[in-house]
Amino acid sequence: MIRNDVAAVHPASANDDGTHLVRHLRAGILYHQWLTTTDREEQTRIWKEMLAINAKNIFNIGTVARELQPVVVSNKLHNVPEKALFAFEPTSYFGVYRMEEFFFTE
Repeated sequence: MIRNDVAAVHPASANDDGTHLVRHLRAGILYHQWLTTTDREEQTRIWKEMLAINAKNIFNIGTVARELQPVVVSNKLHNVPEKALFAFEPTSYFGVYRMEEFFFTE
């Protein structure tokens, strides 16, 4: 587990020309537009573009389960396990680790 108070950013690969960042920023802009428009056709167009960006940038395919997964956690959040399995079955992702017992300190 990576513990840090700074937001995590997916590292660019050595051959990356920055297009991953452009797509990420574009997805954020589209999401804001999708939330604020009332035109159903425009919402549909935006949603389809967002899905296309997601499909091009998928980092986790659901065929692999029960593995260790890096998770960024604030140093102020406590009771988070240092190592845990990442899978829906049987752990329900974080649910089995009793998230209701996580707590923050100043």
